[in-house]
Amino acid sequence: EYDHSIGHKDDPDADLKLIAAEYGIVEEFTEEQMAEANALPTFVSEEETKGRIDYRKKKVFSIDGARTKDRDDAISIEYLDNGNYLIGVHIADVTHYIKPGMALWEAITSRSTSAYLIESVIPQLPHIISNGICSLNPGVDRLTLSCLVEMTPGGEIINYDFVDTVINSEMAMVYDDVNEILEEDNVPEGYEDYVDDLLVLNSISKKLSQKRLDKGAVNFDDIENDIEVEFDESGHPIEFVSKSQKSAEKLIENLMLLVGVCYAEYMMVPTTLRVHEKPDVEAVEDAIEKIGKLGVKVTGMHDILNGNVLTKVIKSISDQSVRSVAASILLRSMKRARIDVDESIGHYALAERKIGRFTSPIRRAEDAIGHYQLKKQRDGLYDYTRFQEQIDSDYEWLKQESAHITMKQYNADMAEAASVHLKMADYIEHHLGELFSSKVTYINESGIYIKTANGVIGKIDPYDYKGDQLIYDDSTMSYVGRKTGVRIKIGTSLDVISLDTHREYRTINFGVENEQTKKLTLRR
Repeated sequence: EYDHSIGHKDDPDADLKLIAAEYGIVEEFTEEQMAEANALPTFVSEEETKGRIDYRKKKVFSIDGARTKDRDDAISIEYLDNGNYLIGVHIADVTHYIKPGMALWEAITSRSTSAYLIESVIPQLPHIISNGICSLNPGVDRLTLSCLVEMTPGGEIINYDFVDTVINSEMAMVYDDVNEILEEDNVPEGYEDYVDDLLVLNSISKKLSQKRLDKGAVNFDDIENDIEVEFDESGHPIEFVSKSQKSAEKLIENLMLLVGVCYAEYMMVPTTLRVHEKPDVEAVEDAIEKIGKLGVKVTGMHDILNGNVLTKVIKSISDQSVRSVAASILLRSMKRARIDVDESIGHYALAERKIGRFTSPIRRAEDAIGHYQLKKQRDGLYDYTRFQEQIDSDYEWLKQESAHITMKQYNADMAEAASVHLKMADYIEHHLGELFSSKVTYINESGIYIKTANGVIGKIDPYDYKGDQLIYDDSTMSYVGRKTGVRIKIGTSLDVISLDTHREYRTINFGVENEQTKKLTLRR
């Protein structure tokens, strides 16, 4: 996978490297970091397994995307005599190998995240680690830090603990295959021995989701989907598919959130937490007013910041296009979630008093820091003659670290989105002047935003609607044709023509040709 003369096969291409540079994402590791990475062991020795709970003979498996190479976590389920379940979430023990003071620790804290740009990745840790000794690949021994949770069949937590373990994952499952079992009642080859476990885990997942909703969590399933780019045999983009969360993805997410809650409750010393402040009432009221312009009747808003109330508003919208936009409008009214050390803030959208991130130390800095802090607390590594001094020092360190992590992860999100839009522009450059069927996804005074049937996102300027003059109607968030009276609103289907792209801005312009115009002149 790695050729030192040309790099790793998952390295980004030249265009994606420019995007990474634009958002301050460092691609190359220092010589010292690479020297440390190459000096780490490539296999687990028996000596290293001493003192760890041995899960190597137990049924442990991972579930990830088809292209995943950095497997942070694996899961297991055991059936206890009292009728409860012992669920194990086994997480790569990165801090066994990498500790503060090492150059690789500086890589974790400075990079703060892996950035996934289309088919490539700029990893937080060198590939030799992230795909190797710290990746929970099937059929090999791996050191893990496990969260073991005893749960009732109803999804109640009885107790939990964080323990050092060694695993040997039996299988690297794929989301699509697991969804075949959970949603299609079809068992792909090789999964036969795992069906019962997956069905029980799925049942627990659903109960955890419902408990979160009952507490007032915000649940907008219809937006914020990742976009996957499909390529032809020559490597050219041909389709941009929004991937919605299905049962398998939700199963893993719910188990990871479960660990995040256990970890946050476990910690008595400062550590990194996920926080999300309540939105301002005025911002949500403005969003509700805007949603009303879409033709959505919003009633009974006496408890406007209750997540259940906002979720019901979205679920009440039958038109999928309008529902997605309404959810986006509400989300924009909320504050951005971030990493912080202040445990008094909580997480509004998840309706959790305290929650952290703990299950992806290969690719997120806050998870690795969480492992380090938990071990310090659990293993009594503080000097109790100056305990308060060390606690205060940790708090100040993590306050600064949290702000840095939040900024770096925001930049990575922006770079990932930019990489998708660049590929869309690349695609349209080869299909200028062609006709596409599309749907209107958003409208404002600056134009009409659309998504084509194959997932390309672009904009129609009002003057590119040929044969009529479009006037913006703010009261209904729509455009009305002065000559024809045509009304264009969110969800309207349009046949559009690709006009031009601006690769440097990663934007695409479309036009509409109607009956009065036989031929559209390309501005290009």
